[in-house]
Amino acid sequence: MASTIFIDNTKDNKTAKKIDEQLFELSKQIEFALINPTNILHEKKLVHADPSYDPIFEYEKKDFTEVINELESLEMHDSEIGLLLEEKRKLSLHKAKSLHHRGTPNFTKHSLNAYGRGTKTLLEDAKKLLELNSEEREKTETPEKVVNALRAELTHHGFEYFVDSTDMSASAMVQPSKKRVLVNKHRIYSKHFVKVLLVHEIGTHVLRAENGRIQPFKLFSYGLPNYMSTEEGLAVVNEEKNGLLDKRILKGYAARAIATDMALDKSFSEIYQFLSDKLSPDAAFQYALRSKRGIRDTSKSGGCTKDYAYLDGYIKVKNFLSAGGNIKDLYYGKIGLEHIDIVKKIPGIKTPQFLPRKDLFKNLSSF
Repeated sequence: MASTIFIDNTKDNKTAKKIDEQLFELSKQIEFALINPTNILHEKKLVHADPSYDPIFEYEKKDFTEVINELESLEMHDSEIGLLLEEKRKLSLHKAKSLHHRGTPNFTKHSLNAYGRGTKTLLEDAKKLLELNSEEREKTETPEKVVNALRAELTHHGFEYFVDSTDMSASAMVQPSKKRVLVNKHRIYSKHFVKVLLVHEIGTHVLRAENGRIQPFKLFSYGLPNYMSTEEGLAVVNEEKNGLLDKRILKGYAARAIATDMALDKSFSEIYQFLSDKLSPDAAFQYALRSKRGIRDTSKSGGCTKDYAYLDGYIKVKNFLSAGGNIKDLYYGKIGLEHIDIVKKIPGIKTPQFLPRKDLFKNLSSF
């Protein structure tokens, strides 16, 4: 195991940057996608054939012992950046342990350590939002047109990204870490969806990542602890500010929050049947699946609690701005609401350079 590392506050940030680099490399090895079962399609058919069926999920084998040991060996100091790095180390450790224990009875304990769970107040809000009626929108925009709109917005900010349409299951995929944006070439899109992509993906995820990239520590580009809740919440608030908030999004976030809470003491089939009364069979399956990821026998209690953070983040970001908070403070990089004050005290921190533009749709007459 590596030796304990201490940082002298009177010196420069070289040692802190070394630890930052180590955490960055270790974080890349904690692939959250590995939480997804490998037999989803097979089990989905069985669920649709019999709603009382509880899937038995299988997972790709991967040992995280080495990553866990390396994370446990690192210690930080009590400066501002040191405190954030230590917080990130502990969170990364919980995430690595949860992935290490996929398919075992210990998974849920580590998932709770990594992500926590929603409050009673949040769940009450979620139950109300689950009653919303969503609307269908006319789809007229080709993949080529979507690609051009996304590429134009990235170019406006001076970003060089690879943007193209391709074969994929999702409608679109934005990966700031790889400077890549992909669109499903087999789908036709609504004008509303294109606008949402520009506001949610480019105006939130990409801008926060690119602001993080110019900061003195990599932590700001790959994510401070629990940044995701604030990031997803901000993305939806940005949609709302632009008059784009779709009730379907809030309803989906509500379903996620409720499913993660139910997963802790209910079976997959109980969650699926409850959501089927409010959503389509495919959506009900998807949210039940997300809440029971990490568990092998889904007739038993337990699961992944991560998904409540989407609705939680939306409510907290909205409250922050309503109380007079400055949205610019959320663009220092991939940070959480709770990090704003400490971030501003870090030596060398740069003022956010890239911010959402108010005239985004001014020259997009076709949208």
